[in-house]
Amino acid sequence: MSCGEIFGVAIDDQGDLVAWGDPTFGGTNVAWLNATWDPFRAVAAGSKWGIAIGSTGYVHHWGENLYNQANVPNVQVVQIAAGDSHAAAIGQDGQLYVWGNNTYGQWGTSVFPTDRTWQRVFCGAWTTYAIDNNGNVFAAGWSTKGELNVPTGNWAIIQGGWHHVVGVQTTQCYANCDNSLETPTLTAADFVCFSARFAAGDTYANCDNSTTVPILSVNDFYCFANKYAIGCT
Repeated sequence: MSCGEIFGVAIDDQGDLVAWGDPTFGGTNVAWLNATWDPFRAVAAGSKWGIAIGSTGYVHHWGENLYNQANVPNVQVVQIAAGDSHAAAIGQDGQLYVWGNNTYGQWGTSVFPTDRTWQRVFCGAWTTYAIDNNGNVFAAGWSTKGELNVPTGNWAIIQGGWHHVVGVQTTQCYANCDNSLETPTLTAADFVCFSARFAAGDTYANCDNSTTVPILSVNDFYCFANKYAIGCT
C-alpha cells in the first residue's frame, strides 16, 4: 500500500492495483494497468501519480506527468520509491535509477556513486535515500530542515516526508544478506542474495575473511550456511 497527496493505492491478493481518492489527475485510473501488466509486485504513490512493478519486472506509470515521471527506466527492477514528483528504483542489476523532478538535486548525480550495487532506495517529498550493499546510506535533494542529515548507523528503512525523516535502524546480521525485516528474518532469499554477491565478486561474499587467492571460494558458502543455521551473527 502507498499514499500520495490526494489518492491511495494498494495491491490486492489477486495482484491487481486498487486505487481510491481524488480522480482529478488520473491517480485512481488503474483499470487499464490491471488489464495488461498484472499481477503487480510493488507500488509507490507520488503526489498525483503512481508507479508499479508489473508481472515482468518493468515499471509502469499512471497519473500526472508534469516532471516526466512517466520516463521510467527500461530495465527490470526489484524495488521502487516515489517522492512528490520524482521516483527511484533499483534494477535487477543492482544499479540505482532516479527520474522525474530534479529541481533540488533529487537525482543525486554527484552524490550516489556509480561503482557499486544498491540494496534499498527510499524517497521523501524532495529527497532520495539509497543504501548500498555495504550498508552505507547516501542522501540527495532538499535539506532546508536537515532532511539529508541521516544519523550514522545501519538502516533498514528510511522514509522522508515533506520536511522530516523517519527510519528504522538495524543491527548487523551477516546471514540476513537481503536485510529483510519480515519474520522470519532469514529466508531462502538470503542464499540467493549471497550467491548474487558471490557471482559479482562483492567483498561481502568473502564470509570467511580469507586473504588467499581466490579470495572467494566454496568455503565462503559453507561459512554463510553455518551463520544462517545459527541465526543472526
